Amino acid sequence: MLKIVNKPYPHIYIENYLPELFKNQIIGNLPERCHFKKNNGSTFFYELNIMEEKNKILYSLIEIIYNDLFVKGQKIFNPFLKQKLIEIEKLENKKISSFKIEVEKHPYISIAPIGQLIEAHRDSYFYHFNILIYLGNLDGTKTQTTELLYVDENLTDDYIKKNENKFEALNYGESSNSILFFHNNSRSYHRVKDIINKERLTVFAGAYLNCEFI
Repeated sequence: MLKIVNKPYPHIYIENYLPELFKNQIIGNLPERCHFKKNNGSTFFYELNIMEEKNKILYSLIEIIYNDLFVKGQKIFNPFLKQKLIEIEKLENKKISSFKIEVEKHPYISIAPIGQLIEAHRDSYFYHFNILIYLGNLDGTKTQTTELLYVDENLTDDYIKKNENKFEALNYGESSNSILFFHNNSRSYHRVKDIINKERLTVFAGAYLNCEFI
């Protein structure tokens, strides 16, 4: 049974998530850097495709994410659904008639470059659940995990970003093999506390609510 921590917002953190040998195989089987794309924040990312991935190690990683955390783990979402559905109805100004949880089809591998600062932010929170797998730095050392901020939902986005260092935070420290699952909501601000000092390897995946409205 996975332990859900409700503060500062609902999440699950598991250390030593992957078998060590398998984790090392993932790092040893990363695509060549030329196959990574670069986003606006300078992060390099490689999209995994469950239908086309020919690398058996990376394909196995996708299967673990899907089966362990989505197929077997959808009950994890249930305690948080009521509030999420209220938020979606408020956003859309419509009543939800039915919904189902669906897995994002393309998880991706991310390499954050040296010098990058990942400031306080929240993702598109109304429909999504996030999963981050920390595989450490590319040189094999531990990396910073994501810091979760205790934020009052009545504060503005600009205020939070300008004053992020003033907020209390939950920090699980450094890791080279762990996973963070969190339920996005209006308070789900998170960041990486310090500037990236080594190339940082993370796998991102997610699920979302597919809603029908009245």
